[in-house]
Amino acid sequence: MTGGIPMDVLRPSELGPWPTIVLFHGGGWFSGQKEDIEPLARLIAASGAVVFNAGYEVLLNDVFFP
Repeated sequence: MTGGIPMDVLRPSELGPWPTIVLFHGGGWFSGQKEDIEPLARLIAASGAVVFNAGYEVLLNDVFFP
């Protein structure tokens, strides 16, 4: 958890400096979770980037917008 936002930080095993990528899962605010794209985040980190894999709170079933 980072400042109230659920987030995983994945780093390459070698010393950097490294590019940084921030990932947000799909789902249009209605579904999904950061764990859905964890394999992608791990693959990117293994390829040589720091990855912030962020989650967010999805809407409840009875909430609609705009």
